Amino acid sequence: MRQFLFKAGIFCAINLFLALVYLGITQSFSRERTEAHLFTIPRNQRYDAVFLGASHSRVFSATGNHSRMEKILDKKIVNLSKTAAGLMPEEVYLSYFYEQGNTTSEVVYFLDPFVLYAARWNEDAYFLEDEPIKFDFLAMALRQGLFGLRPSVVGNYLRSKFEIFWLISRRAPPATPDEEARALTNRDEEAVKKRLAVLYPEEVKASNFEKYKPALEAVIRLAQTNGTHITIVFLPTLLGDLPGTYPVKELLLELKKQQAIDFFDFSATMKEPRFYSDHDHLNTAGVEYFMRNYLKKIFSKL
Repeated sequence: MRQFLFKAGIFCAINLFLALVYLGITQSFSRERTEAHLFTIPRNQRYDAVFLGASHSRVFSATGNHSRMEKILDKKIVNLSKTAAGLMPEEVYLSYFYEQGNTTSEVVYFLDPFVLYAARWNEDAYFLEDEPIKFDFLAMALRQGLFGLRPSVVGNYLRSKFEIFWLISRRAPPATPDEEARALTNRDEEAVKKRLAVLYPEEVKASNFEKYKPALEAVIRLAQTNGTHITIVFLPTLLGDLPGTYPVKELLLELKKQQAIDFFDFSATMKEPRFYSDHDHLNTAGVEYFMRNYLKKIFSKL
C-alpha cells in the first residue's frame, strides 16, 4: 500500500510540474510573441477590429509592434494574421473568434492577391501545426466539414503535438533593437524574382482564381453574418505589380459597388526601401508610418 501511494504521489507530482510548466509558458504568450492564435483568442470580449492576412500584416504585431499599433490607432485589436495563411486558414481563425463569443464592429483583411492562386496557401497550408489541441476547436472544424482543408492538415495538427519541445518552440524570443531597426537600402531585382517564385508556387490562371473566389466570399459572408463590417486592403510592397492582381481587384471593386465591403489599394504607396525589412515586409518604421498615414485615415471614415 505504501509503495502504491509513493508511486501515485510521484505520478501526481510529475503531472503537477508539467501543468505548471504549461501554464508558465502559455501565460507568457502574447500576440507579439506567437502566431499560435488558439492560445491568444479570448472568450466573450469586444474588440474594435480584427485583422486578417498573411505575414505582410502579421508584422503589425511582431517585434513589439502590436502595442504601438493599438496606441497609434487608439483601437483594441486582435490580429489573426498568420505567416503563409491564405483565405481558408483565415476563415478558420475568424470562425473560432466568433465561436468563443467575441464580437467586433470591423474586420480588416489585408489581402494578398497570390492567396487566390495556390493550394499551398489554402487547403494545403499546414498552419495548425502551431496550435494547441483544443476540443472545442476540433468540434467546430468537424461541424464545418474541416473548412475544406485536406485531412492531412488536421492529421498534422494532432501529430505535431507529440514532438519534443513543441510547446516551447511556439513562442518567439523578444524582439531585439536590431530586428526592429532592420531596413533595406535598395531594391534588388534578383531578390524580387526569387520572392515571387515563392509566393506563386502554381501557375497564375483563371481556373485557380475561380476556385478560391468562393473562399474569399465565405470570409466576407462570415463577417457579415456576425454583424461585422469588412474592409479589404492591399498593402504596399517593393515587389512591383503582383501577378493575378487585376481580376482580384475587379472583384473587390464590384463588391464595393454592391456595398458589400470597403476596399483600399495602397500597393503603389511607400516605395522607399527604408520602410522595409525585406522586399515585401514593413519594418517597425514602416508599420508606424502606414498606421499613421493610411490605416488611421481608414478608421476615421468607417
